[in-house]
Amino acid sequence: MDITAVNQKISSYYTATAGDYFSLLKPRVMSLVIFTALIGLIVAPG
Repeated sequence: MDITAVNQKISSYYTATAGDYFSLLKPRVMSLVIFTALIGLIVAPG
């Protein structure tokens, strides 16, 4: 294995896309947290 093959393998392993970062945010979980917080604000007395 030569050095260029190693470099290509490393660079392809560490590249991330915007979709990867978006999946880290876990949109369904975050929307559930926001929904629950809003309901709590509406239902809370005072």
